[in-house]
Amino acid sequence: MNPQQRKYFVILVHHGRPKVTDQSITALVSASQRPAHLVVIDHGATSYQSAQTMNLTVIRPARNSGYAGGINVGLGVLYSHGIERHDIVICMNNDVQVYPDTVANLASWWQENPAPAVVGSTMVEPQGTITSLSYVNILTGRTSLYHNSLKQAPGLPQKRSLTATFKLPYIHGAFFAAPYHVFLATKGLPEKYFMYWEDAAFSQLARRAGFPLYILKNVRTKHTNKKTPTATQLYYLVRNGAIFMEQESHRTARAYWLAANRLRLVYHQLIGSQPIIRRALRDAIAGKNGQKASSE
Repeated sequence: MNPQQRKYFVILVHHGRPKVTDQSITALVSASQRPAHLVVIDHGATSYQSAQTMNLTVIRPARNSGYAGGINVGLGVLYSHGIERHDIVICMNNDVQVYPDTVANLASWWQENPAPAVVGSTMVEPQGTITSLSYVNILTGRTSLYHNSLKQAPGLPQKRSLTATFKLPYIHGAFFAAPYHVFLATKGLPEKYFMYWEDAAFSQLARRAGFPLYILKNVRTKHTNKKTPTATQLYYLVRNGAIFMEQESHRTARAYWLAANRLRLVYHQLIGSQPIIRRALRDAIAGKNGQKASSE
């Protein structure tokens, strides 16, 4: 495989706010290196139409299968467009914008580091800038995004420490990239999470398959997400976090979380937490996943 011959494809999942999606697409097609093809998975309430037509395909699935499901649909579409195993797939939210040099710098990195990996960007968000791998604390179940204590050098493995033993690294799902065959090896993204925590779960699948995780310092993106989650978003954050800790944490920690999630439910019932939190924990304990029924 010649790194110079790799093509770069983008899967963008649209779930609302057409103007935001338009801005993301405009940034991609205006970049110094444009992707070979852009696939937009339309999960919006109404059909999305883009002013851009060159090398762009909009797919509106029959149902909204979430971010992970949207990425998986896009992977199938790219197969029909003749993607090769070594070509790079960029997955991104519709509220992420690239800089003019983002794709070019990504291509430069992969020319120098042709081995398969899953990589993320230095991502500017309203709450801070993601400059290194994100982590899930196995003991608390909390995530850490904005920190500088464990910086990741491009192309170099993360140095391990005592604290790293209790952390699971992952790459923020709003923007990440990998060769197509990495997605084949992991069988895509796990759709049971629907939204939130699928990035952490996919990162663990990639690691178990032998693919390292890197954050690239000179590959920059901007994520205009909102800080305060809606009730529905809170449900998925809590439910999927509980599922992740029981199923994806270290084997020795799974029994701990099997008990901890049940104790959390008792605690939230005693203190009268929001009903949506209690419902999320009950559903996680009951093994419910995927999309939450609209009537619930």
